[in-house]
Amino acid sequence: MVLDVFVLNVRTFIVARLLVATILLCLGFWTYPQHRWLFSVLVIFLCVLSIVYILWFLSGKKIRGLAYTQILIDLIWESALVHFTGGIDSVFIVFYVITILGSALVLPAKGSIWTTLLTCIIFSLLILFEFVNLNFPGHFILRRYYNLRDWFPIFYLALVRMTIFGIVGYLGTYLSVRIYNLEKKLKNQEQLTNLGELTARIAHEIKNPLTAISGTVEVLSKELEPQLSDENKHLMQSVVKETRRLKNILTSILDYSRVDTVHREYFDLSQAIEEVLAVAGNAPQKNGKVHIIKTFDRKPLRFYGDSNRIKQMLFNLVLNAYEAMPVGGDLVLTIRSEGEEQVVISIMDSGKGISKEMQKVLFQPFHSTKHGGTGLGLAIVQKIVENHGGKITVRSQAGLGTEFIIQLPLLAK
Repeated sequence: MVLDVFVLNVRTFIVARLLVATILLCLGFWTYPQHRWLFSVLVIFLCVLSIVYILWFLSGKKIRGLAYTQILIDLIWESALVHFTGGIDSVFIVFYVITILGSALVLPAKGSIWTTLLTCIIFSLLILFEFVNLNFPGHFILRRYYNLRDWFPIFYLALVRMTIFGIVGYLGTYLSVRIYNLEKKLKNQEQLTNLGELTARIAHEIKNPLTAISGTVEVLSKELEPQLSDENKHLMQSVVKETRRLKNILTSILDYSRVDTVHREYFDLSQAIEEVLAVAGNAPQKNGKVHIIKTFDRKPLRFYGDSNRIKQMLFNLVLNAYEAMPVGGDLVLTIRSEGEEQVVISIMDSGKGISKEMQKVLFQPFHSTKHGGTGLGLAIVQKIVENHGGKITVRSQAGLGTEFIIQLPLLAK
């Protein structure tokens, strides 16, 4: 993928450079009629050079070397053009900017930085040579500073131009890196989406026969119970137990692949939490006596989102809190609005907590803190929150409880 993007950038640079340079040089041809020979030679030279670059590119060999060669040669002929068209006052200094931007497009960050530095060095030497009156035949003057008293204007103009080179180099490198990372992220997201769809289809196909196997084994276990030895009964029970565990894993995988779908509507967020607590109160995960503390800013709190997904997210977090307190404890639920744009939900338990090492992979799929867990519960939670334009964070310390903080926009982004 990296090579594909690089090759595309090199091709774009070759074409764009030829078009821009040809247009500007043709304009110079008409602007400076006394030096049309210079612009004619440069246009022909660039066309021939571009043909060489294209043939090199089509050969597919050492494409990175092509990029470095093109930038180096460009700096050489650009410097010659600047020298022959006024030096520090030349309007064609803009070609340096084009080359610096091109290096940000086709070279790594370090390559672009070195191109910017090399441009500044070449330009400084060019101005220095002109300052000491080192000229070449054919040089025509727009405005010159050769008097030693004028060293400061020359220094100032050179500094301004090199500052522009530096700013352009920095911004070009920054934007290039951001675009590259975005392309990489989108490519990875596309691959994950395709993998998720494939996984969901496989899980769906496996789940149906697995359900049939589980049901058949349970029926056979009941009918043949008098004839089975204790060892065979244990084996039958193990088959039923493991098929149920696999069904739970497949169900979690299907849930994880489906949570991208969001059906938004206005609903009462406070009421949704009350409903989740009522259902979760009868869950087997609630073993000990749990004291529930609710702190709501205002009631009702209208929220625009998928009520079923939000309830699923809250239900998973409440069940996790119950499992973290096997002998009971405090479960604190807080809802507070931050202005008119955001609502914050906090679910805090007084359970066993989560280690710092586990917090680093807490929301990654198939990383579970529970024995026999699928490792998809919190991954589903995070996906639901992000699909609503929100963010989830965790605060926890081993032995001192855990707090999940969900920040959600009140309106869809």
